[in-house]
Amino acid sequence: MAIRPTFIVVDDHPLYRHGVTMLISQELHLDCVGEAGDVAGAIELLASTKPRLAIVDISLQGQSGFELMHFIRSEYPDTFILVVSMHRKTSTASAPSRREPVDS
Repeated sequence: MAIRPTFIVVDDHPLYRHGVTMLISQELHLDCVGEAGDVAGAIELLASTKPRLAIVDISLQGQSGFELMHFIRSEYPDTFILVVSMHRKTSTASAPSRREPVDS
Protein backbone atom coordinates (compact mmCIF):
# COMPACT_ATOMS: atom_id res chain seq x y z
CA MET A 1 0.00 0.00 0.00
CA ALA A 2 1.35 3.42 -0.99
CA ILE A 3 1.77 6.15 1.57
CA ARG A 4 -0.55 9.06 0.84
CA PRO A 5 0.85 12.61 0.75
CA THR A 6 0.23 14.67 3.89
CA PHE A 7 -0.97 18.20 4.49
CA ILE A 8 -1.67 20.73 7.23
CA VAL A 9 -4.20 23.58 7.32
CA VAL A 10 -3.33 26.92 8.93
CA ASP A 11 -6.27 29.28 9.37
CA ASP A 12 -7.72 31.16 12.32
CA HIS A 13 -11.27 29.94 11.64
CA PRO A 14 -11.86 26.41 13.03
CA LEU A 15 -14.91 25.72 10.87
CA TYR A 16 -13.00 26.61 7.71
CA ARG A 17 -10.05 24.42 8.75
CA HIS A 18 -12.35 21.48 9.37
CA GLY A 19 -14.17 21.93 6.06
CA VAL A 20 -10.97 22.18 4.03
CA THR A 21 -9.55 19.17 5.82
CA MET A 22 -12.61 17.05 5.05
CA LEU A 23 -12.80 18.15 1.42
CA ILE A 24 -9.14 17.55 0.61
CA SER A 25 -9.03 14.26 2.50
CA GLN A 26 -12.09 12.90 0.71
CA GLU A 27 -11.65 14.35 -2.77
CA LEU A 28 -7.87 14.38 -3.20
CA HIS A 29 -7.08 11.42 -0.93
CA LEU A 30 -4.42 13.26 1.06
CA ASP A 31 -3.87 12.70 4.78
CA CYS A 32 -4.30 15.66 7.11
CA VAL A 33 -1.65 15.47 9.82
CA GLY A 34 -2.81 18.56 11.69
CA GLU A 35 -4.49 21.92 11.86
CA ALA A 36 -3.28 25.18 13.39
CA GLY A 37 -4.99 28.46 14.14
CA ASP A 38 -1.85 30.58 14.39
CA VAL A 39 1.78 30.83 13.32
CA ALA A 40 3.20 29.25 16.50
CA GLY A 41 0.93 26.23 16.13
CA ALA A 42 1.87 25.93 12.47
CA ILE A 43 5.59 25.96 13.26
CA GLU A 44 5.09 23.18 15.82
CA LEU A 45 3.08 21.13 13.31
CA LEU A 46 5.68 21.60 10.59
CA ALA A 47 8.45 20.40 12.89
CA SER A 48 6.58 17.34 14.09
CA THR A 49 4.88 16.25 10.86
CA LYS A 50 6.92 17.62 7.92
CA PRO A 51 3.90 17.66 5.59
CA ARG A 52 4.13 17.64 1.80
CA LEU A 53 1.60 20.51 1.57
CA ALA A 54 0.77 23.47 3.83
CA ILE A 55 -2.49 25.30 3.19
CA VAL A 56 -1.96 28.77 4.67
CA ASP A 57 -4.30 31.73 5.13
CA ILE A 58 -2.48 35.00 4.59
CA SER A 59 -4.48 36.73 7.32
CA LEU A 60 -4.11 35.11 10.73
CA GLN A 61 -5.61 37.33 13.47
CA GLY A 62 -2.82 39.79 14.14
CA GLN A 63 -0.18 37.58 12.53
CA SER A 64 1.21 37.37 9.03
CA GLY A 65 0.67 34.36 6.85
CA PHE A 66 3.33 35.88 4.57
CA GLU A 67 5.96 35.53 7.30
CA LEU A 68 4.89 31.93 7.84
CA MET A 69 5.23 31.22 4.13
CA HIS A 70 8.75 32.66 4.09
CA PHE A 71 9.61 30.50 7.10
CA ILE A 72 8.28 27.39 5.34
CA ARG A 73 10.24 28.19 2.18
CA SER A 74 13.39 28.63 4.23
CA GLU A 75 13.11 25.73 6.69
CA TYR A 76 10.99 23.23 4.72
CA PRO A 77 11.82 23.80 1.03
CA ASP A 78 10.22 20.49 -0.02
CA THR A 79 6.83 21.52 1.41
CA PHE A 80 4.42 22.95 -1.13
CA ILE A 81 2.37 25.97 -0.02
CA LEU A 82 -1.20 26.67 -1.07
CA VAL A 83 -2.20 30.24 -0.20
CA VAL A 84 -5.81 31.00 0.68
CA SER A 85 -7.30 34.43 1.20
CA MET A 86 -10.56 36.28 1.55
CA HIS A 87 -8.95 39.38 0.04
CA ARG A 88 -10.22 40.57 -3.31
CA LYS A 89 -7.12 42.53 -4.30
CA THR A 90 -4.89 40.51 -6.62
CA SER A 91 -1.85 42.44 -5.33
CA THR A 92 -2.46 40.94 -1.89
CA ALA A 93 -2.61 37.41 -3.25
CA SER A 94 0.49 37.79 -5.41
CA ALA A 95 2.73 39.15 -2.62
CA PRO A 96 4.08 35.72 -1.56
CA SER A 97 5.67 35.19 -4.95
CA ARG A 98 7.23 38.66 -4.88
CA ARG A 99 8.54 38.23 -1.33
CA GLU A 100 7.67 41.78 -0.34
CA PRO A 101 5.01 43.36 1.85
CA VAL A 102 1.87 44.73 0.27
CA ASP A 103 -0.05 47.80 1.40
CA SER A 104 -3.66 47.01 2.31
